[in-house]
Amino acid sequence: MPAIASADPPVRDDVRALSAHLRSHPSDVAALIERSELYRREGNAEGALADLRVAAALAPDEPRVHAQRAVVLHAMGRHEEALAELDAYVERALGPGPDLLALRARILVRMERLEDALADYDAALALREEVELYLERGRLLEQLGRVEDAARGYDEGLRATDAAVLRVESVELDLRTSRADRALVRVDEVLAHAPARARWLLLRARALDALARGDEARAARHEALSETERRLVRRPTPALHVERGEALLALGRAHDALAAATRARSLAPRLGDAIDLELRARRAIEGGER
Repeated sequence: MPAIASADPPVRDDVRALSAHLRSHPSDVAALIERSELYRREGNAEGALADLRVAAALAPDEPRVHAQRAVVLHAMGRHEEALAELDAYVERALGPGPDLLALRARILVRMERLEDALADYDAALALREEVELYLERGRLLEQLGRVEDAARGYDEGLRATDAAVLRVESVELDLRTSRADRALVRVDEVLAHAPARARWLLLRARALDALARGDEARAARHEALSETERRLVRRPTPALHVERGEALLALGRAHDALAAATRARSLAPRLGDAIDLELRARRAIEGGER
């Protein structure tokens, strides 16, 4: 049975409640669809598909069955089947909303139909201005070699959402495409009023390095570390341990960065940023020992 996601207690409780309901109301299509989503979140892909088979037999023309099957099949890596289910949904419904357009875009990316995926991202964003969609579309545009379009898309997302993650991605794009001067301007604009400065100081250091201003870059990294350590004293969260580790790694202190990542994971074992930091710190240590 493919594992899609790890279950949490509330999901298990909801599955039990729906299962009890379905024992006395076995023809409740909405409940079957709802339980299939819970099974998907629990990691029980086959259970999710089994509920959807029953729902489809009870209500062959119910578009939500096709939409949910597409979600499950995509999570299982069965992308062509997922796309067929989305097509069936479109035939039976008035049209896909932003969630299903985004899902279809992700499926099309996995199938390497990139221009079709881009059209779906554009359509989804026309319906709902969502940060994650701006990020995914921007990365797709970069993959297509359309760097200026990607930059414009991030700026469009910033105007719509003012999300810090889009501002970071804009700076990262400038750094990836050798436009460190523009990256530095963007970072300094944020630093003029940012209450939490460490992440931006590390980005500033990278821009300064690219501009051959090494002394200033190192000073920015030390400032980032000092700020994070001050904040950790007041509020020792997993995220701040990761932030401290990033500053340490940027200063070449890989062993200390690994210790920070380990501390973050002791507080939040599944924290993705901590896992990523740990891997990069280990690679840096291994590289230094060769």
